[in-house]
Amino acid sequence: LKLAALKEGILLVLLSFRMMIVLVVSHLVLASPPGPLSEWHLVFEDSFETLNTTKWTKGWSWYDGNGNPQPRVHTKASDSCYFADENVYIKDGNLVIVNKREQSHGFNYTSGVVNTMAYNSTQGFQAVYGYFEARIKASPGGRDNLGMCPAFWMPNFKNDGDDGNCEIDVMEIPGGLPFGNGHTVYGTVHTKKDMNGHSAGNLTLPDGQYFSADYHDYAVLWEPGHLQWYFDGKIYHETRNVSLVPSTPAYMVLDNEVGLGHLQPHGGWAGDPSNTPFPQYMYVDHVRVWQRSQNNDVQA
Repeated sequence: LKLAALKEGILLVLLSFRMMIVLVVSHLVLASPPGPLSEWHLVFEDSFETLNTTKWTKGWSWYDGNGNPQPRVHTKASDSCYFADENVYIKDGNLVIVNKREQSHGFNYTSGVVNTMAYNSTQGFQAVYGYFEARIKASPGGRDNLGMCPAFWMPNFKNDGDDGNCEIDVMEIPGGLPFGNGHTVYGTVHTKKDMNGHSAGNLTLPDGQYFSADYHDYAVLWEPGHLQWYFDGKIYHETRNVSLVPSTPAYMVLDNEVGLGHLQPHGGWAGDPSNTPFPQYMYVDHVRVWQRSQNNDVQA
């Protein structure tokens, strides 16, 4: 009996180990760029054991339209929240962004944001072209959780503030009822915020599922004249419209804006957070950027 129990225990350990290997390999496949890995090299990686301030800046950072970085700020015109530094922190190997209902600087809500603008040669990360990927667990969706918009996106060197010029949105999951209410992820490239020039695609989970139920991999492949958006390793949108695809450096932003687009008549992209329970959490497991081996268009 003891021998049989020992064999059964060893078998369970081996099966568990095998399942762990399968999960790790599956995740690596989802997170890796398309094609042979030998064609790519990793130019940026953060697994968030600590908040690396040589890579990330808390708050919003913008260019002035002439390629000059501006001092960071803690508000954004389209939002109904103040972006507090303390709302971004590291816990259990995740970057955590927490949204709260609290009074701060004239707002009823607070949130957090980090970005990789290259303020100088030792601060930040910017690049032209590559495979930009993050593993994220979004904040909850549903009618009881209106007002959030978890996002991973890329402002551009050409921006004049938050004007959307050449902006690439790797993923946005708006809470607004007309826009999926947490069931739908959007990938977009803009020429300007007025949407006169853009290409957008989206993917809705089946059977009423929410993206907040688990971690998922969100990515964009950015090449000359070509953009492809990925969810868990599968393409769901692309454009080859050369006039839309940027060719100047971009930097990365992670945020979860409260009430994004709240001034719009339909209640906004994110929805109205008035009856939403707080706090709300967004978790980021890692961020990686890969580039083709022949491409050296990195500013870091």
